[in-house]
This record gives sequence, structure tokens and C-alpha cells, in this order.
Amino acid sequence: MAKPKEPNHFVYSSGNPYGWGTSHPYSTLDAYLSLFRATGDQGIVGEASTCYCLMPHVARAIRNHNPEAKLIAVLRDPVERAWSMYLYWHQFNPQYQRLDLDDFRARFVADDLMTDLERGRSTRVKWLRGAGMYWANLSHFYSEFPADQIFLLNYDDFVRQPQRMMDQLCEFLGVSSYTFDTSVRENTTAVPRFRRLYNFVNLNVEHPLRRALKNTFGKLLPMRTLRLSLNQALLSVQAQRTLPDSLYHELGDFYRDDLKRLADHTGFPVRQWTRLGV
Repeated sequence: MAKPKEPNHFVYSSGNPYGWGTSHPYSTLDAYLSLFRATGDQGIVGEASTCYCLMPHVARAIRNHNPEAKLIAVLRDPVERAWSMYLYWHQFNPQYQRLDLDDFRARFVADDLMTDLERGRSTRVKWLRGAGMYWANLSHFYSEFPADQIFLLNYDDFVRQPQRMMDQLCEFLGVSSYTFDTSVRENTTAVPRFRRLYNFVNLNVEHPLRRALKNTFGKLLPMRTLRLSLNQALLSVQAQRTLPDSLYHELGDFYRDDLKRLADHTGFPVRQWTRLGV
């Protein structure tokens, strides 16, 4: 798999309609292909850019580049996905101080969550509510690729039975399976218990004291390692709060028709998300 994760090349390859920064390191084809030059004789290579499924123009851009590509999408209960996205987004916002269900609901209804690059643009990514419109988003890929080149993986199944899901994924890719290390979880959503301390360690990079600590301890330990260690030791996190049933079902109503279309067109088992009652 390409490193770093999320090179996002195909956002740029056919016009960059969202106005993302043109200085992106993998916007050109040559820079993108450089990610795979050290793979040697590997039969299959890939990358993971989660924003692709939210941008209608990307499906055709990928097909034009490689019509034999195999595509993988991980789908989660869309209301829980939106709540997790809201928490993850604000985890890195120094102005955000607390869990706020009213703010979450208002932003969800308005589909109001955007990067600084998107502010003021009529064309922008719908990160919060719109990202959970799975059939609306994936239909562009089913229009460009045969269904047998698309694998939909249920997030809950992966959490419960990671090895079984990886075996199925390897079968889809046509490669031999093996025992995967699933002990490390990346990009977990967390709510800092000590917001000011969290901001200091992770966000206030120009603070004189933080720079002094970096200059002192950075010689002994990489700053990223030091920061992660401090997060574990000092910034213990609260568990995600479960959405109240009334709010969950109100927001779930936005997704019911789209999920029914997803099930009809792909056979994806949306009924496993029992709380939605689809």
C-alpha cells in the first residue's frame, strides 16, 4: 500500500473542482506513480484515499487511468459514522471545548462541516451527513466499473471478525491470505479530557515552551513519538458518547431511502445495522 495514506491524486487528475491546494505533493501523475516504484514485482499495489467516494468526478478519473482497478469501500452505520466524524474533526480544533449534541445536530442537518479550502465555494465535499449517503456516493463507481470489481465491507463485521473479513478481501483481490496484525488501531476518535493540555501538546506548535521542549527532548526522542507518549500518559480520553435514541432515529431518517437503494443495487446487508431499523 502506498505511503503516506491518502495521496488523493485523483481529486486533481480531472480538474480539481473542489479547489484543493495545487501544491499537493501527489497532484501530478508522475509524483503519484512514484509511490509505487519501490514495490518491485508485487502483483498488486494500492492506495487508500477516503475522500474519493465523496467526489463524483473521481470514479471516471480512476477508470480512465486503470479500468481493471479493484475498489474497496468500508461502510459503517451512517449515523454512527457522522457522529464519529464530528468528534474526530473537532478533536483537532483548538476552539472546540466539549461534546455538543445540539451543535452536532445543527451541523448534520445543514451538512455543515468543511475544510478551510472549501469555505466560500459552491462545490465542496459533504463530509458530515452527505458522506453517509452510501448509494448516492457509490453509484458513480458502479456506473464506471463492473460490480465484481467493487468490494463492500461492513465496518462492524471487520471489528468483530477482522481475520475473516481480511480473508474475504484477499480472495476478492486474488492474493493468498495470511494472519494479519489487527492489534494496532489508527486514527481512533477520542475526546481529550484535558483540552488545554491536548492543544498545547498537539496543536500549539509555535508556543515558545513547546518549541523549547522539542529542542530539548527532540534530540533524545523523535517529536512524534514523544507527543504520542504524552497523549497516552497525560491525555487519557473519554469514551465516545452514545447518541440518544431520539436524536439517532431523527438523523437516521435522512438515510433510510438511500440505504434501501444500496441494498437493492448491491445486496449489501443494511439490516445488520439493527438500530436503524431499515
